[in-house]
Amino acid sequence: MEEMIVGRIVIVDDETYQAELMRDILKMYFSEHEVVSYSEVHIAIRNLYDKGADILILDIRMPGMNGFELLSRLSLDKNTKIIIISAYNDFEYARSALRKGVCEYLLKPLSKKDMDSLVLLIKKHIETQHMTETKSQENNRDIELEESLEKCCAYIREHYVEDITLSMLSDFIHMSPAYLSHVFKSNVGIGYKQYLTKIRMKKACEMLKNTNKKVYEIAALV
Repeated sequence: MEEMIVGRIVIVDDETYQAELMRDILKMYFSEHEVVSYSEVHIAIRNLYDKGADILILDIRMPGMNGFELLSRLSLDKNTKIIIISAYNDFEYARSALRKGVCEYLLKPLSKKDMDSLVLLIKKHIETQHMTETKSQENNRDIELEESLEKCCAYIREHYVEDITLSMLSDFIHMSPAYLSHVFKSNVGIGYKQYLTKIRMKKACEMLKNTNKKVYEIAALV
């Protein structure tokens, strides 16, 4: 069975051997991700335009275009984590990197300790992204549920004179009867039958107060 790819790690470094070595190491740790490396900047840019990246590991000094120029040409997702690798221990480079939103600045050649730190950094980012996505999905589900319940209540308020059943309501908002019964009581505080009775009683009280109709007539109307 083919593994599902859940993200992309892109390495851009003109030192082909270094880029491929890093790619192979990261593949061992992040098999569920697509891990690719590029030694030519222009090819990397085209790929990033098309597919983007969740994590971008980028050399600063490369022939034809430095890493900062590459970043200025791209409109990466705000959640893309950018990690700079460089053979130059230069304060100005590091400061420029921070201004570009880079989260980490590592010096080449990368030691085993550096690689361990890089792996840990990527793992933390993936975990954070997963938590953010999960929270977003939960929020979206909550909003959808709230909207569905409001539609359900509005339907009851509008059709209270009819013989409304749980099955009718569940069909109306495309939700199983059992689940609707559960979430209605959990979120509204009473079951749908009690809510229907409450609306009918409210309408009956309004008619008693504002009309000259007999009690049995009002009962028939609600």
